[in-house]
Amino acid sequence: MRNYIRIVNCGFSTLGLKRTSFFDSEKSSYNSQRRSPYFNSSFKKDKRISESNIVFLRPYNKKGIDNFSIKEILGKELKTKVKYQQLVEKKLFY
Repeated sequence: MRNYIRIVNCGFSTLGLKRTSFFDSEKSSYNSQRRSPYFNSSFKKDKRISESNIVFLRPYNKKGIDNFSIKEILGKELKTKVKYQQLVEKKLFY
């Protein structure tokens, strides 16, 4: 019986430990998986957008800006005022 328990415990140790963090390669794409960028607050016209003004939420919406193109709009000014949790689109920027 002890031999059987030792073999079972050895099998569990070969599975390894549960991973609790992300790899560096996963961190960059974690926020954009099946999510779209939305404004996290209402903003007036001519407001400069920073990374802290955008939040990634589900569901993914094809009408919005591509998740990997988000760096193109950072620092740009808004053409019109936007509402809370409005989808981020290219037509909203100068």
